Amino acid sequence: MKDLDPKEIVGAEELANVTAVINSGNMWRMGGLFVDRFEDEMAAHLGRKYVYAVNSGTSANEAIVAGLGLEPGDEVICPSSTPIFATMPVFAASGIPVFADSDPRTTMITPEGIEAVVSKRSKAIFVVHAFGQVAPMDKIMAMAKKHNLKVLEDCAQAYDCYFEDKMTGAIGDSSCFSMQQSKHITSGEGGFVSTDDPEMYKKMVLY
Repeated sequence: MKDLDPKEIVGAEELANVTAVINSGNMWRMGGLFVDRFEDEMAAHLGRKYVYAVNSGTSANEAIVAGLGLEPGDEVICPSSTPIFATMPVFAASGIPVFADSDPRTTMITPEGIEAVVSKRSKAIFVVHAFGQVAPMDKIMAMAKKHNLKVLEDCAQAYDCYFEDKMTGAIGDSSCFSMQQSKHITSGEGGFVSTDDPEMYKKMVLY
């Protein structure tokens, strides 16, 4: 496999923007040139009230779990096929990840799997859209409403994907995205979270 020419990854516009940041002498978020603009434009793109940029996709995962305000012993239902980055933040927030069966063909969490493990301690469902595939969000959202659960979406591998007429990242209560180099939009490393809930947003930002 041949190495990619850097010019195939980063174009003149990106290089000019990076140069502008360096020349500004301000390379952190307070008063910087691009982070606020990115958050505003991504919020408009997703149709969300709030977007907050963070340093990595893993931090974005941690932030949306922190936005739940879990108490020790609270449960978050996760797909059995999920990578560790979706479950470790639950432990970090004093919660317990509970694994629901995934569809063996798509690896998406299933409504039937969720129903089988939901309990009185369940607080949220963590949905991971993978490989450009979208989980069955209509049934998942209906189940969440039935059991009074929050829905978190991991959209690191599902930028601009849709379930029917709704864009991933704007269906659940909050969502997270990665901007690591292998993702659709990259800043080398980075990520962001989104929500319409002011209390969840406050908890995520404070975290």
